Amino acid sequence: RSLTHLDVSHNNLRALPSELGLLSGLEVIKCRSCQLTGTLPTEIGACTKLETLAIATNSIGGTIPTEIGQLSTSCRYLDLGVNLITGTIPSEVGTLSRLETLILSWNDLSGWLPSELGQLSSLQGIFLWRGNQQLRDCF
Repeated sequence: RSLTHLDVSHNNLRALPSELGLLSGLEVIKCRSCQLTGTLPTEIGACTKLETLAIATNSIGGTIPTEIGQLSTSCRYLDLGVNLITGTIPSEVGTLSRLETLILSWNDLSGWLPSELGQLSSLQGIFLWRGNQQLRDCF
């Protein structure tokens, strides 16, 4: 039997190990309000059954890895809000065909929203408020 849910929220963790990608049966990762720094590991894309990725309220920096697109048939809830994420929203987010909720508020994102987001027929909410002053007007 493999691990399907990992919730380590409200702990004093400092980093997400790249070995998370070895836990291919994970469906839920919650690391809210820890003290995470560094970047989101690209190996997260190997968790192809992941439905929920909630890593809000930390100090994760860098960009959203393009490997997030490898979660295309599983991810329903993606919360990377209240971090230090920079750069643009990768077009690969638009391949998350089951995505219902996308939370990227309180980061430092820039550029345009990728047009691929328009393909997300299951999307019910996208949250980009506060921070993200460099996102271009798109509505």
